[in-house]
Amino acid sequence: MRQQSLSRVTISDSDWPEAKAPLQAFTSDASKKNDVIVNRQGSYHDLKFACRVITHFAPPSPNPLIPINSSPYHQNNTIANNSMDFSCHVRINNESSEDLLLEDSGLESGNWPLRQPLNVIEAGTQQTIYLAQPSWGGSKAWVTYEARYGQGWRNFTLEFECPAMPLSKNHVKVKDCSRVFEIDVTDVQERGSPLTANVTIRMDSKKSLTTKNNDFRANYDIGVGVSFPTKMDIKFPVHESIVVAAFIESDMTFPRGTVYNNINDKQWEFFRGVVWNDDPSCLLFEDVTEDNRMFGLGVEWLNAFKFGDEKCMTKRSHMGDLQFFHGMGSVMGEKPQKTRKNILTWMEVMYKLACGDQGISEDDTLDNVLPGFFTKETVPSKSDTLRDLILATTPKYKDANIRKRAFGICLHMISDSYALGHTQRRLRNPSDLIERDTAGYIRFKPDTYGDWGSILCFHTYNDQDGDRHSHYDDKDGEQDPAPRDVTTFNEMIGARNAIAGCTKMINLFIKKTPWKEGVKKFLEDEIFVLDRDVKPSDHFTDESVVSYVYAQRDEEIEYRAGLERKLASLEEGGLSVVPNRCDGRSRVVTALAMICLFISAIFFTFFTMRIHGLMMC
Repeated sequence: MRQQSLSRVTISDSDWPEAKAPLQAFTSDASKKNDVIVNRQGSYHDLKFACRVITHFAPPSPNPLIPINSSPYHQNNTIANNSMDFSCHVRINNESSEDLLLEDSGLESGNWPLRQPLNVIEAGTQQTIYLAQPSWGGSKAWVTYEARYGQGWRNFTLEFECPAMPLSKNHVKVKDCSRVFEIDVTDVQERGSPLTANVTIRMDSKKSLTTKNNDFRANYDIGVGVSFPTKMDIKFPVHESIVVAAFIESDMTFPRGTVYNNINDKQWEFFRGVVWNDDPSCLLFEDVTEDNRMFGLGVEWLNAFKFGDEKCMTKRSHMGDLQFFHGMGSVMGEKPQKTRKNILTWMEVMYKLACGDQGISEDDTLDNVLPGFFTKETVPSKSDTLRDLILATTPKYKDANIRKRAFGICLHMISDSYALGHTQRRLRNPSDLIERDTAGYIRFKPDTYGDWGSILCFHTYNDQDGDRHSHYDDKDGEQDPAPRDVTTFNEMIGARNAIAGCTKMINLFIKKTPWKEGVKKFLEDEIFVLDRDVKPSDHFTDESVVSYVYAQRDEEIEYRAGLERKLASLEEGGLSVVPNRCDGRSRVVTALAMICLFISAIFFTFFTMRIHGLMMC
């Protein structure tokens, strides 16, 4: 279990997520009341650490109601013959004064529909946990919820099952329950299908806030890689999962049992911003009033990406002058200083818009806050507003939160800048790098991950190897990373740095840190810091990463070899001192002898010439 500080930041009600699961109506005939006391270990004795569980069993309902306002998925998959519907419908009535946050969940059989299991059950609300039946057999799952209590957190686990075996009993059990909860399980359909039940949650605020250490939680345990849940292409939601992990790791109170599938509608407003960088015209979504997560077929997006006008946002953001949305250069040879300036310009506007109190509003026109990026001919045009820019073709959703979406745009830019196909960074831990795999992709030792630092080069998408680019934008391996455990992201190149960077950005955001009083410096000095050897943008992906690291290794090996040679020569030097001195003396004597001989020759010549002159006279 990873320990963190108990210091948390409470978000206002307007920022808090609200699950949109419909209420479930239940029918019940004469019921029989059974009081059951369950302790933290699930035993039926020892009242010292017990929570009170009151269970009412009801006979099978001949016609259990289907959840109202259910999604099209639910409606299309409702089985007319309820006797063969082995799904579970558990209505949670949270009568406490605290929100219940999903801590963890497990699935033994069945399927979690979209937005399930609920990751937040707000105080004073009734919401339904819905488990869909598998293609064959029964359904069984469990959920663990936690709530703030005093200076700590308390939790309980709820297990429910609708078995397919004839004569088997349905069950809803409370397990591992903290003593501060009082949980009533009523109207359980003991036999038949689907399983229906009511669970009422209360917290005893009169109990002492002094608890044992094990009674509270010392916090959490712990490119274009967007998921397109359309009929055309389904990919692992890279950016969304990285951002979920960052929210869990941050100081924001965020359900650590959250995964991509159960992000609720209020939280999803952040993620509409995360998706926006990849889909700035919002062509992947249906323009509806009640649902902000209804994906279309994706045909319009694909058409814009492949055949769109050069001035359309989809084309500009992926292959044109707005590639910096993804931490990339806009053209080959673009100076890195210009790329970084574009990134920081947009992030400043979006961050200030997200905070809401730093001089930027959604009604500001684009030519005023983002001059030079839009003209009369672009869509949107320079006279359109920031709200027009972010909502694009989907303005109808009634609860659109422009501020949350703006912040999601910032998180996407941080996340993408650590994708190897987007940005080349200096590797801080080359010793953990191992040989490339059979496909030529880089990898690291087990239980390690690449730690990437300053920026060496922004890549451009044009003329880039698309397959290699996509590889580093997707997960590596069959197992999906779990946002509550950051170590499951180790094999995704750059993901751990992206999570850390987004986490710090979230912490700055929830404190509404002014741009010039910490945010700008953080982005310039930690996220988008340029290396001393930074170079203009290119179209490579990972071609130079390994050779760059190997060059470092070669220099290190050469240095060590040279040092060893010097040490060896010093060791041998003690044995050769005397001969070396003798050789030196010999050379000196020889030189002196030559000098004497030369002088003698001069005197001899002079003397000979003198005698010859006298004789001539």
